[in-house]
Formats: sequence, C-alpha cells, structure tokens
Amino acid sequence: MLDLFSKPKKRKAGLKVLAYGKEGTGKTLFALTFPAIALIDAESGSTFYQGTEDGKNIVLVANTQNFKEYSEAIEAIGEVAEEQGILTFVTDSLTKIRQNLSDAVLTVDIKRNRRNGLDDADLNSNISQRSWGTIGNISKRQQNQKIDLSNLVNIVDIAQEANVTNKGGEVLGVKPDIDKAAPYDYDIKLRFITKEKPDGTTQFLAIVEKDRTKTFKSGDVIENPSYDLWAHVLDDRKDSDTITTSYTDSIANAEKSYESDVENDEKDLLEQIKDMKEALSEEEYKAMSDEIKKARLTKVTSLSVAQREKLKVILDKYRK
Repeated sequence: MLDLFSKPKKRKAGLKVLAYGKEGTGKTLFALTFPAIALIDAESGSTFYQGTEDGKNIVLVANTQNFKEYSEAIEAIGEVAEEQGILTFVTDSLTKIRQNLSDAVLTVDIKRNRRNGLDDADLNSNISQRSWGTIGNISKRQQNQKIDLSNLVNIVDIAQEANVTNKGGEVLGVKPDIDKAAPYDYDIKLRFITKEKPDGTTQFLAIVEKDRTKTFKSGDVIENPSYDLWAHVLDDRKDSDTITTSYTDSIANAEKSYESDVENDEKDLLEQIKDMKEALSEEEYKAMSDEIKKARLTKVTSLSVAQREKLKVILDKYRK
C-alpha cells in the first residue's frame, strides 16, 4: 500500500482554469492568451480570431460538439503534445459539449419510450434518473482525462453562465453551465463580466472565485485578465519533475474491482440459498421463499446493493 505514496515536493504541472460568463465578456480572448493552444471550438467562437494577432497562439483546432470525439481528442493531445509543441488545451465551450451529451442521451430515451409504446414519445420524454447518472459518469470521466492531461499542458475550459434559482423561480445567483461537480477540479475559477465606463467604452473584467496558486484572492476583480498574470507559477516549476497520474485508469480499475465484488457477492447469496434449501425443513424453506418473493428479491443477479442487504437479513433470519 505504501507504493501509493511519495515524498512531497514541487511538481511540474499545467494550470487548470475555468472561465465562465455571458456571451461577449472576453472569455475566448482570455483563453487565447495562453501559449501553444490545441483548441476544441464547439461554438465557432474562434473563427474570426484564427489567422489574426489574437489567434496567433492556436497550433491546432478542431470544430466539434460531439462528446465522444471530445474524449478522443483529449486522449490524442496527450499522445502528441510534446511532438506538436502543445502547451495548452482549450475547450470553447464545455457547455456545448455537455449539451451534446444530454441531447444524445435524451434521443436514446425517446427511442426506448417509442419501443415501449409511450404516446407522443418525442414530446413526453424526459431524461431518466438512470440517464442523468450516465451523463454524470461520462462528464466525470472527461474531467479526469483533463486532470491527467494537465500533467503535460494547461487546461482552459470556457463555459456559459446559468442562473441559480429557487423553487419559485427567483434568481439567487449565477453558476457555470457545466456538470455541478466539475468546478472543484480547477485551480483557477473566473467569472467574466463587462462594465461600461463613463466615457462609453467597455471594461472587460474577471471576478476571481478561486485561485489555488494564491496569485489573487477570492473576490479580486481583474481588468483584461491574461495568461501572463499566472505565468510565474509555471516558470517557478518548469525544472521540477512532472507529476504522473491516471485518474481515468483508476476509475476503470475501481469499476472492475467493484463489479468483481458484486459478482462474488451474488454468487455467495445464490450458494447460501442453495445450502439453506438443504438445511431447512420444507415448511421453513417455503416460508423463506415466500418472504423473498414478497420483498421482490428473487432476481439475485439484478439486485441493488440495498436489496442484496435486505436479502441477507432474510437469510440470516432463517439461518438462526
């Protein structure tokens, strides 16, 4: 187990930045100040910057909103970053990628509802609780891919802004329109706004909501933010060892381990039921079987964790 640990020391790693706000607040221009960019352009937001001074840092660009292609792109950049001289991976915007994922899952739910005979399936279908779980799992997997990629390059994710409301529809605040757990993954979180000056010109500002580098405090307001404000953090670490993580593999291995545990648990329960059939009287076994049927726990291989625990309680009751 101690192989998991190492002595703490300064490590080389890229910044993980989330920039969110309404349209026209300068998010894309901020992202383009980062060096040597591989850009996922899901909104065609960089179209007018490519080939100009503002877009001079773009090395590679891909126009896609497809969530599957997005995962493949993250993996590909990890393989060619050094060869292509990529120092930053920008997603513009993460909101569009998530919307594509949600749309794809909803389409699958509609098709399923059609097959099950739901009237007006196109109008009456909502994303199921199970499908929301699928969306969350895929989003988390992609976030972990980017955390792994940040060992090599900076990660800059752009997101649209969404209102936070109460049950009555009253606006309580704002948030980035992405997976609700994703903001925890970033070192720097900035909300972009604009403000009109007395002379009629527009001021482009970023409110610091989080900065693990301690370059700025939460609540600080920066005018015309750019990569240069945080470049010293990377310069201070450029000669350090690169950290190596594989959170994507960790999750996959954990899933396999859990699946194996579940299979063994199911097998053990089936063996227990078989053993008790031999140990109990016919009357006792019938009573146990009736109780299991009443609790709807007969399909052992498709029970949830909570249902398996209920089945164990019944078995323990008759074992005693």
